[in-house]
Amino acid sequence: MKIEFITNASFNVELADGRTILTDPWYSDGIYHGIIFNYPPIPESLKARILSGRPDYIYVSHIHGDHFDPPTLAHFSKETPVLIGKFPTPALSNAIRSLGFTDIRELPFGELSNVDGIELCIFDQFSGSNDDLENETNLPIDTSIFIRDSDGTSLFHNVDNPIQLRHAEEIGRRFGPIDAAILPYASVSVFPAMFGQYTHDGKMRRVEALMTGRVAKFRELAVAMGARKSIPAAGSFVFGGKAAPLAVYQCQAVPARIEELWAEAGLSPDRLLQLAPGDRLDLSSGGVEQREPGALRHFSVDDRIAYARTLADRPCDLDLIRVPKTMRISWRSLVGKARASMWARQQQLGISPAIDIVLVIEGTEGVPLPGKGPLELRMPLDRPDLAPAGEPVPAGRDWLRFRMSTNVALAVLLGISAWGVAEYHMIIDRDPDRFDPAVGTLLGYFKL
Repeated sequence: MKIEFITNASFNVELADGRTILTDPWYSDGIYHGIIFNYPPIPESLKARILSGRPDYIYVSHIHGDHFDPPTLAHFSKETPVLIGKFPTPALSNAIRSLGFTDIRELPFGELSNVDGIELCIFDQFSGSNDDLENETNLPIDTSIFIRDSDGTSLFHNVDNPIQLRHAEEIGRRFGPIDAAILPYASVSVFPAMFGQYTHDGKMRRVEALMTGRVAKFRELAVAMGARKSIPAAGSFVFGGKAAPLAVYQCQAVPARIEELWAEAGLSPDRLLQLAPGDRLDLSSGGVEQREPGALRHFSVDDRIAYARTLADRPCDLDLIRVPKTMRISWRSLVGKARASMWARQQQLGISPAIDIVLVIEGTEGVPLPGKGPLELRMPLDRPDLAPAGEPVPAGRDWLRFRMSTNVALAVLLGISAWGVAEYHMIIDRDPDRFDPAVGTLLGYFKL
């Protein structure tokens, strides 16, 4: 087996018989409405070679835009078999089918399946969050894949799945020795960049803590799984467009920092493999072929920030939303209906967190508000209706506040933008300052 790194979580896996599995192809810049871009940038020659190819299979781990990218998938034959996990809901399979793909293979979670002679195992979401917090909704989003080739070589690709040490140890025991493990060292996140309650210094402290913590966990996972090569991946992006100034708050460690933190733990440098776009690892020999000499191989935080600045003028498609000035939007009514949809889903899941969601909506030229000031609406998640207008959050009650434009709010309400995408266009504050994965999942149902 040979694996070629392209970007982020996308690898071109070439099996011993010449067949290929392309994982999570995302090659279009400016996803999330002009906010997220590939970094390091994909060399044009590499992009052209992959997009003009005909993979034998495509594996899509989950529905987030840096893994499931319709503009990229549009380049491939719609007869290509697409491998996904058998989720309890059809969101991913429906999204792939809507693009015209006709051969969607939904594999049962945790079972070693034989797909046309290839041994594959797709894993369900391991835990509720990267920090192993419980998600009361218990709805899986992420998956991982294990591949065993006919020549005996094997690959585990974790993607974004929030894996814990117990899972890595179990996979190592079940399938080991594994030749290569592609493991997370960072992730796309609004934290702390989009949080308004922190000062610059406060954000930088959180960036350092999150970066070193994620790399430390990458090391621990590598040791627990015991793969011959551990490859850090799924962090190849940079903020651009309106968010370009926030690139300073990204939490992905750069290559030199990963090497430094790996060495600090006393681990063998031979077991760490950092790949640049176009690098291809031969799992049988352990050799690496650098197929794209022009690929950006060594870069610093300053290099990444400088590249983000070159993207600052990229447009945001949400800014194009326009509503006739004669049209009056009943925002409270629309938000109330979206809250009712969310409440119906909460009833099905049996979850009513004692927290208030506060929406602060600011008018724009394209979607103006009546009056001068912003509109503030409060949604207690433990009751079905909105709080009375002007009533503040009760003292001592948990709250989460999202400040957004009317363009962003309308896109969310109409289902043009998923909440998890729209968050990158908001300013977020919370009290207490802690993450609840269940609330994030529930907000995904806030729409008409």
